[in-house]
Amino acid sequence: MNNRRPNAGNEEVVMLLRNGRHFVRISAEKIETGTELGRRLELGQRVIFDDDLEYTYLIDSVGPLLAGRRPVGLRRGRPIVDITFVERLFGADE
Repeated sequence: MNNRRPNAGNEEVVMLLRNGRHFVRISAEKIETGTELGRRLELGQRVIFDDDLEYTYLIDSVGPLLAGRRPVGLRRGRPIVDITFVERLFGADE
């Protein structure tokens, strides 16, 4: 029996991140995360930040862990076309 969903290999996991809870914004192209989230982020992974709902971002670099914080470089990704949907996703995380 094949339990694999169609196109499962093409699915993209997008992380929803809250400023102050999951990250601290350093600049438009850089954040810092704690150790737990920093270990889960992968290069090229798409993320959405609650303080910028106009675009998704891609993880461009993940720096070394220093004093419990990990710097993460970003580059702007796709525009978000349905902000209402994304806002509901953030609301569901409360």
